[in-house]
Amino acid sequence: MTQLGDAAVSCDASCNSGENYTLDAAFHVNGAGFTTVPYVMHLEGAIGGEVVPLPPTKEVNVLLTGGSSQECSSTGGSLIEATADIRTSDTDDIASISWSLDGGAAGSGTAIDVFIPLGSHTISVFVDTLASGTFESSEQVIVADNTPPDLNVIFIDQQSGQEVTEISGDGSHFVTVLYDVTDVCDPDPVASGVAVPVHAVDDGDTIKITNKEVSKTNLGTSAVNVSADATDASGNQRHSGATLLIAD
Repeated sequence: MTQLGDAAVSCDASCNSGENYTLDAAFHVNGAGFTTVPYVMHLEGAIGGEVVPLPPTKEVNVLLTGGSSQECSSTGGSLIEATADIRTSDTDDIASISWSLDGGAAGSGTAIDVFIPLGSHTISVFVDTLASGTFESSEQVIVADNTPPDLNVIFIDQQSGQEVTEISGDGSHFVTVLYDVTDVCDPDPVASGVAVPVHAVDDGDTIKITNKEVSKTNLGTSAVNVSADATDASGNQRHSGATLLIAD
């Protein structure tokens, strides 16, 4: 049997429960003798039973701005934006939206900014609706510190209190070595270094070595080089150095 065209349905008004309806449709019975004659079906009746609409809200998912793996961007962690991506045909169905981080309350609303510490954590969203039930979604997020500290070696003349890169003149000079070390994630990175005198040697100079010691007669200090390393709590390391010139 083959249907010829669409079936036609008509109701008293809007085809709601309790209304009368008629249904008309035309068919062709394969193999019948009258191949060009359609067979018409006509039905009449009343619509019964309660019409239950489909729930407007279907699901929710967590969206993390920047993804589920992020670099530490402030002391101890990162402030991350999380958004509830709700699949619904009626926003009025949404009663409440709440969030948790590792099981603890983290905020409410469609989108939140939540501080997530270093390491692996679980952020979850809970959506309560008026007609569709309760929905939940979770996402794992990892905050890692892969950036070494910034390190600068600074020389401060104790007499003037000013930063210097060179000293000159006779007599003693007292110069303080400072390590300017900062880290985005670690508030207390550590730094240490060594100071090594630098000896100027011209082309053709002869160095006399006795008992593995360099003769002081032929080598005079022309600079001091400080080499330092800074390390943060995650083990990231930065090497830096600076040279203080000693002028005649």
